[in-house]
Amino acid sequence: MNMEMKIYTITLTNYHGETYVEHYFQMKHALTRFLELRDEGQACEEFEFSQNSFMFFDPNYNEFSTYIDLTDGILKDLFLDEME
Repeated sequence: MNMEMKIYTITLTNYHGETYVEHYFQMKHALTRFLELRDEGQACEEFEFSQNSFMFFDPNYNEFSTYIDLTDGILKDLFLDEME
């Protein structure tokens, strides 16, 4: 497996009261998911959007704001050790 392979990560902090991380190999899939989440967040209070992230508040989830980020990196960034 090519550990230098590019990946895309969506981090959802305080989403439904939890933190989730989603990894994608294809940018179009990550972007589709990110835009779905953005559309969901737009209906909530305190929605703020920037280029690769947004935040909103939904009291039905929890008492904290939700932060969602889309980043890119390489596959080996997911691991703390090296392949032998």
